[in-house]
Formats: sequence, C-alpha cells, structure tokens
Amino acid sequence: ETNSTDEAAAVDETRKTMHSLLEASTEIAEAATTVATSAESSARASEVIADRNATLNRQALKITDISETIRGIADKSDILALNASLEGVKAGELGRGFVLVGQEMRRLAETITEAVREIQGIAKEIGELAQGAVLATEEGQKQAYETLELSKRITLITGQQRSGTEQVTQSMDE
Repeated sequence: ETNSTDEAAAVDETRKTMHSLLEASTEIAEAATTVATSAESSARASEVIADRNATLNRQALKITDISETIRGIADKSDILALNASLEGVKAGELGRGFVLVGQEMRRLAETITEAVREIQGIAKEIGELAQGAVLATEEGQKQAYETLELSKRITLITGQQRSGTEQVTQSMDE
C-alpha cells in the first residue's frame, strides 16, 4: 500500500510536470510563430527599402548625367563669351559693350561650372550612401530570413514536443 501510494504520488508529480511542459511548449510555439511573423514582415520591409535605395541611386546617376549636359552648355557659353569679347575688342570703341557682355557671360559660365561640380559631388555622395544602404538592407534582409527559418524550425520542434508531451500526459492521466 505504501509503495502504491508513493507510486501514485510520483505519477501525479510527473503528470503535473508534463502539464507544465505542455503549457511551456505551447507558449514557446506561440512566441516562435510571432517571431516568424515579425521576421517575415521585416524581410518584406527590407525589400521595399532596398528597392527605394536602388531608385535613389538611379536618380543620383540621372542628376550626374543632367549636370554633365549643363556643364557642356556652360563650356559652350564660355567659348561664345570669349568670342564675343574678342569681336568686341576688334570692333574697338563700338564693340566695348560686347566686351562687357562677354565678360559677364564668362563669369556666369564659370559660376555654372562650379555649381555643376558641387551638384556632381553631392550626387556622387548620394549614390555612395544609397549603395551602402542597399548593402546594409540586404544584410538585414538576410538576417530576417534566417530568423524566419529558425523560428519555423522552433515552431516545428515545439509542436513535436507538445504532441509527445500530450501523449505522455494522456498516458499518465489514464
């Protein structure tokens, strides 16, 4: 009778432990599912960010192309201004106005050329920053997918654990 009582107490204690394990594995499975959902959402957000950064990089390249066109116009304006100044000098006193206009056009062309250099520098920085952001986003995306896979494995394992624990608990109850 004492052995039977001790055995019943041990079985009851084991049953309680198994119920606790069942509850713990259920909570772990729910947490893993939440982590998986979050990782999947994070991966999708990373894809959007990477796409926007790539677009930003393309726009920076367009700015560089457009600024090259502007630089070409400034160079041609500078040459025209120089020619106007030379023609003004050839014309003597009557061409003095051409000389002044030519000098102003040259200053304007130089200012435009300098502004183009600044724009190209900024566009280059934007492109480099966007490229760095793309790489960082890709790394984050990779980690999000790894987290997603690990959380799926945890969910599977805890599901198997829960199933086994339920079977043991049921046997203990019987």
